[in-house]
Amino acid sequence: MTTWYKQLPSIFYSELELEPFPDAQLFLWNTNAAEQLGVGVFDLSEVKSGIAMAYAGHQFGHFNLLGDGRAMLIEEFRNKENEWCDLHLKGSGPTRYSRNGDGWATRSSMVREFIVSECMHELGVPTSRSLFVYDTNQMVQRQQLEPGGILGRISKSLIRVGTFEFAQYMTSIEDLKFFADHTIQRLYPKIQSMENPYLELLRVVRDRQIELIVHWMRIGFIHGVMNTDNMSIAGETIDFGPCAFLNTYNANQVYSSIDRDGRYAFGRQPAIAQWNLWSFAHSLLPLIHEQEQIALEMAREVIEAYPKLFGQAYYKMMYSKLGLNFDGDESKSIFVEDTLALLQRHKLDYTQFFRNRTHHLNVDLHTHKDMLHWHQRWCTLKDDSEASLEAMKIVNPKAIPRNAWVEALVRSVDSSEIYDALAAFKRATISVDDAVEFEKDFLHDPAAYQTFCGT
Repeated sequence: MTTWYKQLPSIFYSELELEPFPDAQLFLWNTNAAEQLGVGVFDLSEVKSGIAMAYAGHQFGHFNLLGDGRAMLIEEFRNKENEWCDLHLKGSGPTRYSRNGDGWATRSSMVREFIVSECMHELGVPTSRSLFVYDTNQMVQRQQLEPGGILGRISKSLIRVGTFEFAQYMTSIEDLKFFADHTIQRLYPKIQSMENPYLELLRVVRDRQIELIVHWMRIGFIHGVMNTDNMSIAGETIDFGPCAFLNTYNANQVYSSIDRDGRYAFGRQPAIAQWNLWSFAHSLLPLIHEQEQIALEMAREVIEAYPKLFGQAYYKMMYSKLGLNFDGDESKSIFVEDTLALLQRHKLDYTQFFRNRTHHLNVDLHTHKDMLHWHQRWCTLKDDSEASLEAMKIVNPKAIPRNAWVEALVRSVDSSEIYDALAAFKRATISVDDAVEFEKDFLHDPAAYQTFCGT
């Protein structure tokens, strides 16, 4: 295999031989991703080896040593934009980091990531891409025996905040610096020549996270497990385990079966991103300045700017959702919060509400007494220019991958059904009529709907 990661000290990874899967068959192939990224034909039987990446992470606030317990990095390549990308297998077997896990994955969980990541891409959200799913034709023991699967995913990098935490806690300062320098060279080469590239790395990762979380809030996406080991410093959405999407708006919505205290609830995602950035900053302190207190003050300045910068980006996005000018008028930000409170109070559908405003579908205005009052306020604030309407169309999705729709597909044994469903979703993101038809059977989650860390 060829990968820059093998230039790092060996503590950062372990080399693996891929167990043969003599009966494996290609189940899903992402033609769009392959064409857009410039990837040729892939044959799992030709993969002989790879590396499992070591990392650490704060999981629900608690630090743990981790690593690729069921995954391996097998190749790097340049895409059509001449950017480096990694190709990673998921569900390929046990590694030294598997702990109590078996290293395998169910086909259904790999199909889930294939579907959701591709839908996220269609919605304009920075994300890893799923290239293929193989059916291993082996059974995997979970609550019951299930067909096994292997996912091939592509990302700009699978370096995580947790990888830097590992480097800080488990290696020398020299190795931490070597790792940071190589990471900067790979992902952010423009900051290499700056006065303090490690402080700039913290700043650029902060800005990428702001951009990413604003996208999540735009479409109602709940990651479900925002541990530092699931936070990519490349600013992409990775690790689609217990993720889900809002139907009825609820800032406190949690779907993950293991998030019992709501740490990663929809409305808490911005704050958790800042918490994770503090963990990232802490791992960089020895590089930012040789005197820890000075390094801390320098890092604090970057991180404490997060709330203001996030607020600016978030409200700019929300103003666009509502067709408002982003002019600093405080009454407009109050109106945004009042709008979200209205949605939560009346249990209104998040995507439908903003889609209706964008496309003048006012069928919901008489559903509640205070909707007409809200509409009158909105009419006095909104900008009716063509530019404002276009901005609304850009930020407000016509369709999202409804949870019930995803669940209906993940256990499909017919790949053509999944291809057809993804094609229907793509059409639904373009046409309002197609969106209404697409979602009509999937608007409501079962009362006890939960998602699980099955990937």
